[in-house]
Amino acid sequence: MDEQQERREAEAYKIDGDLTICRVAELRERLLTFVVTVNEVEVDLRGVTDCDAAGLQLLVSLKRTAEEAGKQFLLTNLPSSLVELIRGLGLEAACPVE
Repeated sequence: MDEQQERREAEAYKIDGDLTICRVAELRERLLTFVVTVNEVEVDLRGVTDCDAAGLQLLVSLKRTAEEAGKQFLLTNLPSSLVELIRGLGLEAACPVE
């Protein structure tokens, strides 16, 4: 395994700010490109300040896309408010939380 490939496996896509309907289209394209370029899909949500149903739908869709491509999918550093939202909606299976 070369150095470039190792870096791609360890790299995480970081989302900062709102994960809402206002940004979903922009983020979707970037995240889909990210899925294609890495072996393991890790999305770091530490910087997310707000999330709505469209943001959750994007994460669920991204997980499905990664799994269909045979790639591991991991959400990391979820803000407690996002964890509560996912659990409150019963979406743990579709959007796993640590």
